[in-house]
Amino acid sequence: MQEELAERRTGGDSSIPPRRDPRWRDFVGLLLAAAGAAICVHAYALRLSYFGDEILLLESVLPRGWGELAQPLGRNQAAPLGFVYLLELSIAVLGENKLGFRAVPMAAAVASMFLFWVFIRGLVHGWPAWFGMAVFACGSYTAYYAQQTKQYTLELAVALGLLCLTGWVVRGGLTLRRVVVFGVAGAGLLWFSISGVFILGGCGLVLSVVAWRSGRRAAVAAVVGAGLLSLASFAGQYLLVLQHYGGNAYLHDYWNPFYLRLIPRLPFRLLGQAAGVFTRPVDLGFPQLGLLVSLLGVAAAARGRSALAWAVLVTWGLLILASWLERYPYGDRQVLFALPLLIGLVALGLRWLADLGPRAHAVAALAAALMLVEPVFTAGHIEADDALEPVLAEVRPRLEPGDTVWVERGAVYPYYFLASRDPAFDLSLAEVMPSDQPDSRRLAVLDELERFAGRDRVWLLISHSSERRGVDARNHILFVAEQLGRRLEHFEAGDTSATLFDFTRRPEIDRSPDAMPRFRSVLFDFPEPLGRRPDPTDPESSP
Repeated sequence: MQEELAERRTGGDSSIPPRRDPRWRDFVGLLLAAAGAAICVHAYALRLSYFGDEILLLESVLPRGWGELAQPLGRNQAAPLGFVYLLELSIAVLGENKLGFRAVPMAAAVASMFLFWVFIRGLVHGWPAWFGMAVFACGSYTAYYAQQTKQYTLELAVALGLLCLTGWVVRGGLTLRRVVVFGVAGAGLLWFSISGVFILGGCGLVLSVVAWRSGRRAAVAAVVGAGLLSLASFAGQYLLVLQHYGGNAYLHDYWNPFYLRLIPRLPFRLLGQAAGVFTRPVDLGFPQLGLLVSLLGVAAAARGRSALAWAVLVTWGLLILASWLERYPYGDRQVLFALPLLIGLVALGLRWLADLGPRAHAVAALAAALMLVEPVFTAGHIEADDALEPVLAEVRPRLEPGDTVWVERGAVYPYYFLASRDPAFDLSLAEVMPSDQPDSRRLAVLDELERFAGRDRVWLLISHSSERRGVDARNHILFVAEQLGRRLEHFEAGDTSATLFDFTRRPEIDRSPDAMPRFRSVLFDFPEPLGRRPDPTDPESSP
C-alpha cells in the first residue's frame, strides 16, 4: 500500500531513496559544501596570473559593446551567450581587473557546491552521499576553473540546477506548475550553457516516460510543451552563435583526441578515455577503481526505478553518443559539467555494494577511502600554469639597452595583453621579437633561434608550452638554444620561463655516444624539416 501511494505521489518513481537520514547528516553535507566553496573563493582571491585561453577570451569580449556581444567570439574561443553577458556585467560592476573578470566563474563554482549536495542527497542515502560531496568539494578542477575567465563552472552550475529541478518535479509529482517551472527555467538556463542540452535532453526523456506511465494526459502534454519550449530556446542560441563554433576546424582538431572511438587494434584506448575522466576532471586517486565502481552504479541505476538515477544514466549515455559521433569531446574541461553524472554513478555503485552485506559494505568503504585519499590531501592546491606575470617581474629590472626578447608563440598574446594594461610588464626597453611560427609548428624553432647568432643578450620568453608531439615544448626550445649559445640566467614559474642566452659564440656540441642520441631525437626526429619557414598565407603564422 505504501509503495502504491509513493508511486501516485511521484508519478511513477517509487524508488526515490527514503528519507531515513537524520538532519545532522544534512549538516555534515552542508559543511563539506561550505569547505568546497571556501576553496573556490580562496583560489579567486589569490589573483593568480592570467591563463592563455583566458586572455584570448577577454580579448574577444573587452572591445565589444553590449550590442556586439551576441556575435560569435574570435580567437578560436567558444562560450554561451549568457556567460558573455554576465561577464560584461561583472566587469561593469567590479572593473577591468582579475576580480571583475573572474567573478562569474567563482560565483558559479560556489553555487555548484551547495547545488551538488541537494542533488547527491536526492540520488543516494547514507555515507555514499557524503563521499560524493567530499569528492566534489575537494576536487581541484572546479577550484582551478573558478579562478579563470572561462565558462566551465557556469556550465557545471547549470547542469546541477537542471538535475535539482528534475528531482524536485519528480518528488512532488508531475503537476502542471512544477512542469511549467521546469520548462521555463530549463529554456532560460540553456542560454548560459552549451552542454546544458545534454542534461535537459536526458532529464526531459525521463520525465516523458514518467508522465506516460502515470496515465495522465495533462502531465504528458505539459512535459511535451516544456520540451518544445526548450528546443526553441536551444535553436535560438544555435542560430546565433553555436553553429559558428560547430564549424570551427581548429576547435574540432584540437578536441579530436577526446572523441570516443574504438580502434580494433587499440581497444585499451577506449578504456583509457573512459577511466581518464575520473582523473580529470573528477580527480580521483584511483581512476580505474572509479570507472569500475561507476559501472556498478550504471547497473544499479538501470535496475532501479529512481527517476533521478535514470536521468543521470540517460544523460551520461547521450554524452557518450555525442562523443562517438564526434559532436562533443569526452574529457578534460569540456566534461566539467558532467561531474554530477560521474560522481553520482560512483556513489550509486558504492551504495549498491554497501547494501549487499557486511563484507561488501567493508569493501565499499575501503574503495571509497582509496578514491578519496588523494583529493583530500591535495584540496586547495591551485597553481597558475601560465605564470607569466612573476616571470616578467623578474626580467624587466634586468633588461639592458640592446637586449633582445624573443616571445615564443604561447606567450605572445599574454605578453601583449599584460604590457598594454600595466607598465610594470612592458619590456619595450629591449627589442621585442614575437615568434613567427604558427601554433602547429611551435617545435620548429631552430631557424628562428639561428637569427640571433652574434647577439650577446637574448631573452627567450616561453609560456603555455605543454607537451606537443610527445616532446615538452619548453625543454625542447631551451635544449636547441643551448646548442647555439650559452645560458646566462633563468627564471621560471609554472610552465612559464625566461632564459637569457649569449649567442656570440657557438658552443661545442657534445658528440659523445651518450649525448648524440638525445641530440638527434630532439632536433631531427620530426615529420617536417625544422628549418622550413611557415606558409605566409597561414592565418596562424602572425601573432
